[in-house]
Amino acid sequence: MRPEQLCFFKFPRPLLERFGRDFFKNIPKSPGVYIFTGERRRVLYVGQSQNLRERLSYYKNAQPEREPKRIIRLVHQTTGIEVECCESAEAARLRELALIGQHRPRFNVANMLSPTYTFFGLRECANSADRFSLRISMKPIRREDEVLVGAFRNRGLCSRAFAAIARTVVAEECQVRSVFGFPVWLNVRATEWDRLGAKWREPLEGLLRGENASFVEQTTRLSERPRDPFLRQVLETDLLTLTEFFALAEEMREARRFHELPVLSNEALQVSGWQMKREKKRREGEGIPTLALA
Repeated sequence: MRPEQLCFFKFPRPLLERFGRDFFKNIPKSPGVYIFTGERRRVLYVGQSQNLRERLSYYKNAQPEREPKRIIRLVHQTTGIEVECCESAEAARLRELALIGQHRPRFNVANMLSPTYTFFGLRECANSADRFSLRISMKPIRREDEVLVGAFRNRGLCSRAFAAIARTVVAEECQVRSVFGFPVWLNVRATEWDRLGAKWREPLEGLLRGENASFVEQTTRLSERPRDPFLRQVLETDLLTLTEFFALAEEMREARRFHELPVLSNEALQVSGWQMKREKKRREGEGIPTLALA
């Protein structure tokens, strides 16, 4: 038999000693979130569970020989516990993400990395009523009189889509005949363009919102025109990029509608990945057609 170290004394259970057995017995067995606070009511940890009483019993009985050091430090520093019931496990998950983003608790490891979401902003130019600007940003900060569309995952795809949008507009308006006809600034590092014609506003906004593929159709017609093989290759690549981006925009639109959450809600994006995959499998199993680019 493998030798084991004998335990000659009982380890303390700080939460049980601090709050008592009745406190944990009165915690509901429902989905919800729990918040551990320390000195000066500073939030130390936020968690969620389908069964709050069962989850908090784990912390109540935490022992150094079984649990990670991080958990032991947490229970020793906790001076207050707040419990908030939710209607479902999904609602608890969303509430947990919102609280983590709000308080940034020191003991939370998961969901603490800054999300790399991308936003597109559209607004009319101040000195020209028939022109508007388009910009790409990683911060959900709306400028004055601006329509902000987002958030999108996949920063690389969004950057390529921004460049593909600009090339489509330039190729159409300037009748570009070769790759040397594009301006120097037009590359994947470009983040803002303030000279787009008003006629592009509706199809471009439809593309970004995942509601209208007319801009992609315009890129399709452009890719069939040029005789220059290099220009044709660039526009065909842009077509693939915009097709992939429109599928992403459409998926994000359906995810927000599925969760009934605001358009710019990061919480909707955090949970939409696994939830939409499960919904897609259900639809495929029941023979329901899934979303596709027309």
